[in-house]
Amino acid sequence: MRKLREDYFKNYSKAISSFLIFMLVVMLAFFYCIQKEAGNHVEDRLMENLEKQNYHFGTILDNQYAYMEGIASFLGESDDILTEQNMNLIREIQEASDLERVCIIDGSGNGHYADGSVEDVSASMYFKEGSCGMRTLSNTLESSVDGETRVVLGVPVYRDEQVIGVLCGSYNVSVLSR
Repeated sequence: MRKLREDYFKNYSKAISSFLIFMLVVMLAFFYCIQKEAGNHVEDRLMENLEKQNYHFGTILDNQYAYMEGIASFLGESDDILTEQNMNLIREIQEASDLERVCIIDGSGNGHYADGSVEDVSASMYFKEGSCGMRTLSNTLESSVDGETRVVLGVPVYRDEQVIGVLCGSYNVSVLSR
């Protein structure tokens, strides 16, 4: 009888141990699958959010380009793109929009800013691309004026289908987050 009890206890202990090990393996597999599924869900949501932000950024840039192209069209109609009237116009644009450091770049690469300063920007990519008739968007730059992260948008200024200058403005990247 005692032998039977010992055998019963051993078998019972083995069964309980096997059951506990099985439950541990099942729980680990369950939590692994849950974690993997949650990770996939988070990744999918991040990709979806990134696509929406990319679309939003593209829409904002298209609107800014359209706005600037309208102004560039007006500038191209004047005999001299650097008239006092045009300089007043870019001052008003700078005050009324999110564009900052708005300038008209003449054919020689001299940037005439709304504040009256003149700077040689002939080596900049946005001047070179704009002079070729392309919309231009610079890499992100850190502003030397206020330390903010900015990009420079530019559009060509045409007269009789010939590029005579480039209209540029810097755009604060942190404005996009608002």
